[in-house]
Amino acid sequence: MSSRLLYYALPIGLALLIACAQAPTKPEAEEAAEEPEAAEEVRLPKNAKPLSEILNAVKAQGYDPVVEVELEEGTWEIDAFKGEERVEFQVDPVSGEIETEEVKPGKKPLAEIVAALEAQGYGPILEIELDEEGWEIEAVKGGEEVELVADPDTGEIRLEEAEEAEEAEEPEGAEEEPEEK
Repeated sequence: MSSRLLYYALPIGLALLIACAQAPTKPEAEEAAEEPEAAEEVRLPKNAKPLSEILNAVKAQGYDPVVEVELEEGTWEIDAFKGEERVEFQVDPVSGEIETEEVKPGKKPLAEIVAALEAQGYGPILEIELDEEGWEIEAVKGGEEVELVADPDTGEIRLEEAEEAEEAEEPEGAEEEPEEK
């Protein structure tokens, strides 16, 4: 009788084990329940203009290029250039009107930074992205692809790495020497 019990109990036990392993844990279930709340917090008013319309209006008012857009507490926060000055301003999502503007002194337009890099022999420029470190730039210089970080205030290159530097340190096919015992 015990072998017959084992015959039926083992598959049932395995099925229960698999079902329990796939069930969401309490923290996962709580996170899933909170997700709709988080989405509601960042919603725009129903009568808000599309972001593309806001950006076109901003450009028509002389703010170009736009370098950052973020929805913060129901208002669009935008970083852009107006002439040679970098400015930060808030735009009402319903009216599209600029509410406040703050000049960020010392910010250089990206076009000037790129022109300075090209004058130093970098090119072609392959990719540019603004992040918390500055302008991350991928370019070619002397036949090698390099990664640069340019200071958005001064255009000064703060970091320069050749992608092939790591490969040069460890030649292909190099094997580690066995340790002596």
